[in-house]
Amino acid sequence: HFKWQLELFWFQHQRVYKNPQALTVIIEKNFINEITPPFNWDISIPKILVSGVQTSDIYYTPLNIQYGLNQAIENMSDEQVIEVLDCDMFHLSDRNIESMPHKTILCDPIYENWHLGSLTYNKAIVERFAHTNNYYNVGFVPLICTVKTMKSILSTWTNVHYQILSVESEQSIRWWAGMYALQVACEIHQVKMIGTSDCYIPPINSIEGKTIAHYSVDEIWANKKGSKRN
Repeated sequence: HFKWQLELFWFQHQRVYKNPQALTVIIEKNFINEITPPFNWDISIPKILVSGVQTSDIYYTPLNIQYGLNQAIENMSDEQVIEVLDCDMFHLSDRNIESMPHKTILCDPIYENWHLGSLTYNKAIVERFAHTNNYYNVGFVPLICTVKTMKSILSTWTNVHYQILSVESEQSIRWWAGMYALQVACEIHQVKMIGTSDCYIPPINSIEGKTIAHYSVDEIWANKKGSKRN
């Protein structure tokens, strides 16, 4: 179904933007022993096929976000503004941001109450690695920043993600470990996360005033809140 999601994204992207630009990062395979068919999706959107984490544990597969990003932005200009999306997202209206200051990420903070609790009942997960709360705001996709900013946090984001997976046993925390790790990376590198609340996520919020939709809500995790820390 990822092909269908990509087709929907690209169809809507061309409707919203006069000069649509995008790059789809497709992971070659998730699991070590996975047998994948030849990649032959006939979609006009620019795309690259990259190496993934290749694990036997499903909780490590979200690391493919960082693995894919690392390969996708390698040769991009530091000043290039990028928007990082999940495949189950598409734009509702034009949000063309041509320039941004470094050390800043625009993101949606809706994930704090929906998944994380990293400012409240799960704050200890972040505090294990970052002892202040001056820069992170529990935001996640869409992530908008310069390539230089993304490169500055990517290694720490990946490493902390691995560390959280190595010490946590609660399933929902392990599944969202990459989100916690992003908060840590931004705090450590003093990258300011600025909440925009532009993302429509049914049935979490209203579509009114939103510029992008995140439509494929995972029924397994939608109501998970993780472990409450005392």
